[in-house]
Amino acid sequence: MIRVPGNISYLVVLILLSLTSKGQDAHYSNNYENLFKLNPSAIGTIKDMSLILTYRNQWPGAGNFVTYDAAFLTNFPRTKSFAGAYVSQDVQGKGAITQTQAAVLYTYKTRIGRRIEISAGLSGSYNLSRININQLSFENPSDVPPLLSTKEQFLDFSSGFQINIYEQTSMGLAASHILNTAGNNKALKITADYHGNYLIWGSRDYQYLSLDPLLLINRQKEYSEIMIGTRFDYTGILGGLYIRQNFHLKPEDLTLLLGTNYKNFQIIYTYDINLSGAASNFSNLAAHEVTFLYKFEYNNKIRRKGAIKCPDI
Repeated sequence: MIRVPGNISYLVVLILLSLTSKGQDAHYSNNYENLFKLNPSAIGTIKDMSLILTYRNQWPGAGNFVTYDAAFLTNFPRTKSFAGAYVSQDVQGKGAITQTQAAVLYTYKTRIGRRIEISAGLSGSYNLSRININQLSFENPSDVPPLLSTKEQFLDFSSGFQINIYEQTSMGLAASHILNTAGNNKALKITADYHGNYLIWGSRDYQYLSLDPLLLINRQKEYSEIMIGTRFDYTGILGGLYIRQNFHLKPEDLTLLLGTNYKNFQIIYTYDINLSGAASNFSNLAAHEVTFLYKFEYNNKIRRKGAIKCPDI
């Protein structure tokens, strides 16, 4: 519940509604599975039809900022295309402010040489920002603004490119909010990313160790972010460590990652520890995030018709 002084009721509601469209985008700690939300061309790396569910609780001790989202991704080998859709909802102040987004994505991938692939992707989304007047506590009930519009709707578009080398290294560049019907409310966001998948050790009894390093750089108006770190996969057991800092290289938080792969399922948990010094109690400015991924099994082999080769005689 947000308490609003009676003498500035209209002003406060207007400011809250403005911030829902001008503020930063939804934030994630597990950017490996959620990278396509920053760069639509990132879905060009998927090999299986996938369902991804994410829950994030940001700063649970300081005011309830919760994000829910669900995504469905698939590929079309015949046309070298990838497509996806996702819906997300940000809930702030226990429902006082909600931001809902429904997006579709499309990516086309082509091969250059034997080992290099280039992907280009686009995404478009419908966005709804809403303020729930019932969740605002006014000092004087007569100050509730009955005629004030408490929602804003707009369309938003983003694009991105990605290059994949040897199916081990990927580097991408994306621009978010390149076109939106909210005017200049959404500032242009530039994202650069690098991530890899390197097999360090493997054995014949299906045991292995791989590293997945990640470097993510975001710039949106006055907001800047550099996230660097790696996670490891030891025969299906995941662990990782990331540090997030601004462009002045001042650490802001440390992210711990734990997870597991089991058959077609993947579950990943991240915990953010505040390093900015904004509070002595780290638990107040921490964050919990859970990602669930399920890969559907299906036959994506392309059948080719042609002459049957005869053995040499």
